Amino acid sequence: MGNTIEEMSPEGLELDEATVRQQFSDLLTADGRPLSQIAIEAGVAYATLSAWRAGTYKGRNDRIAAQVHSWMVTREARKRTRVAVPREPKFQQTPTASAMLDVLEAAHTLPDMAVIAGSAGIGKTTTAKWYQRRAANVWLVTMEPSYSTMGSVLSAIAEAVGISPTNSTARTSDLIRRRLVGTGGLLIVDEAQNLSAAAIDQIRTFHDRAEIGIALVGNETVAARFGRDRLSMEYAPLFSRIGQKFRQKSLTAKDLTILIDAWELEDDGARGVARKVGKMPGAARLMGKVLKLAFLRANNDGRDKPVQADVEAAWDQLGNRVEGGAA
Repeated sequence: MGNTIEEMSPEGLELDEATVRQQFSDLLTADGRPLSQIAIEAGVAYATLSAWRAGTYKGRNDRIAAQVHSWMVTREARKRTRVAVPREPKFQQTPTASAMLDVLEAAHTLPDMAVIAGSAGIGKTTTAKWYQRRAANVWLVTMEPSYSTMGSVLSAIAEAVGISPTNSTARTSDLIRRRLVGTGGLLIVDEAQNLSAAAIDQIRTFHDRAEIGIALVGNETVAARFGRDRLSMEYAPLFSRIGQKFRQKSLTAKDLTILIDAWELEDDGARGVARKVGKMPGAARLMGKVLKLAFLRANNDGRDKPVQADVEAAWDQLGNRVEGGAA
């Protein structure tokens, strides 16, 4: 094949376009994915890439070669990273996850309305997805900050349950209800802190009229809305309908032990820093980012597993200074 991808420089692409084209064709064979998907990744129109590969493109071939070369270099870098960094551990049924699963199961089978609230990174979304994969008629919809209208909320729910939304909110609501009736299902609404009181009340009607379970999942704001001490006129009508509640601000010590074990960390110092990171805002999510970087650093040093210095350096690399060996 001549020069390797790494050896080729952008400056030499005009003089070595044939090599780029040959390397690209060889990579396509090894990759096994359709050219249309590669075109999206490379940022080149499919028709253009197809013509360039065949040598029939009439435009600036040097520019396309440069883009293809960049894609190949990026692809190789990703391959090296995948080898160095272990995959994120599969779902771990920690005590916190088990408690959330109990709430979801109760909301599903009774059926009932539930609230699951807590800080970022304690596994709310991961647990919801795990439950969805293992139970029948469970729909998960994530509410984005941009969903400021009833129409946008209902459109998101409609798509989640497998129907096409309409231009009429009333019509879309009716279609959703008809889809849910008789399913005995569970609608999990993630990032529920982005919902207005009116939107939550609308979702409540699906529980009442379709007799399905509803789980509102989000940050502490969600729990505060239904707390007795802060119950407002807006949420008072919903208070009696919330039967299942889970509220937890951070992971427990047992949670962290299970999660760190799943990463197969062996060095006691590395485990200690990981534990401290896991206690900070962002919890397991933040710990996962730090450990991926730590594994990458260890691999670059010729080691399979990170030690304390790797985890500290990774934490520092994310913009958070580790002083005295503590995160």
